[in-house]
Amino acid sequence: MEARQLEAERRTETGKGVARKLRAQGKIPAICYGKNLKAIPMALVPGELAKVLDREKGVNTLIKLDIKGEEPMEKLVLVKDRQFHPLSGSLLHADFVEVKEGEVLRIEVPLILTGRSKGVKEGGTLSQPRRRLLIECTPDKIPTKIELDVTNLDLGDSIHIDELEMPDGVKAVYDRSYTVAVVVAPSAEKEEKVEEEAAAEEEKEGEAEAGTGEETKKPEKEEKSH
Repeated sequence: MEARQLEAERRTETGKGVARKLRAQGKIPAICYGKNLKAIPMALVPGELAKVLDREKGVNTLIKLDIKGEEPMEKLVLVKDRQFHPLSGSLLHADFVEVKEGEVLRIEVPLILTGRSKGVKEGGTLSQPRRRLLIECTPDKIPTKIELDVTNLDLGDSIHIDELEMPDGVKAVYDRSYTVAVVVAPSAEKEEKVEEEAAAEEEKEGEAEAGTGEETKKPEKEEKSH
């Protein structure tokens, strides 16, 4: 099972001033925890974490965390959460969760649609209600993405989650089968709007043409006799 190496240091100091001290050293606070693991406060270099994360997998990158300190240890982890500065976008804090080989995980992965559907060629619109899928798998089976070929989707056709072919060892998690892709035909509402606009335009043209004729003369007032 391939995992990327990341070094961190166990820290003993906690509190509001810790982050400021760590930033002065070019580091940020972090924490590692798990089902049977007491939370371990750590410090790490944010740029190193950025390098470790796979460009496509992102937070689903499997990491071997090498924790330095009085009691050094290695933990197989995933990034659970990250906090960024609202203005600069710099990383402020990172949470890691321990995972075990063979343990079934629940994670989200991107759903990528491939191909150009028949329905789109006929003027329809391809809609993707879900961009990410909740799946279950062991750490060694985490996919970069789930791909779905929509080439054969015609107008009105749809594909549901229970129809997706998942990679070996990967299972989609859902309560009810939901739509992941559908080709929508041009709506009747849109067509009606176009017809209304065309009718309004014709009406304006008719009024303009009527305006070019002779105007109806108002009856002349009778002259008053003196």
